[in-house]
Amino acid sequence: NCVTIKSISSEKVLIIGDKAFSGCTALNSATFINAEKIGSEAFYGTALASAAFEKVTEIGVDAFVSCASLEEVCFDSLVTVDLSDFEGCNNIKKFSFNCAEVFETKDLLLGEFAPNVTDFVANEITSVPDNFFKNCKQLSNVELSSITSVGDYGFYGTAITSASFSGLESA
Repeated sequence: NCVTIKSISSEKVLIIGDKAFSGCTALNSATFINAEKIGSEAFYGTALASAAFEKVTEIGVDAFVSCASLEEVCFDSLVTVDLSDFEGCNNIKKFSFNCAEVFETKDLLLGEFAPNVTDFVANEITSVPDNFFKNCKQLSNVELSSITSVGDYGFYGTAITSASFSGLESA
């Protein structure tokens, strides 16, 4: 039973297994400097306040679902990210990814499951799908330097005050 674990750190762990910390409801800090893979439901329902993994290239299904305290998500090495893996993380304020594809498999709008997001940084993605940021009412800063296209209603209902789209070709 892991309900009393509040913090965990390791420089040696390369793979965080499926459901590794699922149900560790007090876990609010996790540092895995060299982790490359996070398994399915690995942090499901924890109290993580932030998730920053420099070397992680793969996130398993629902890895961070129901992490209600999660406010910041930063991954430097992901190839793709499915935002469905963060469903129920209603307090996220910042997403930061350096990956080529950000998608959502459950047809949830970012504004539905992360209504408080204020910053979204994904400098390698090339397109924003239809309705992607729709109704992200707190979204004020977007950095998408490789973006070439924005789908219908891509930013509808946002509060964007700062945006960087240096490669935008069509909107």
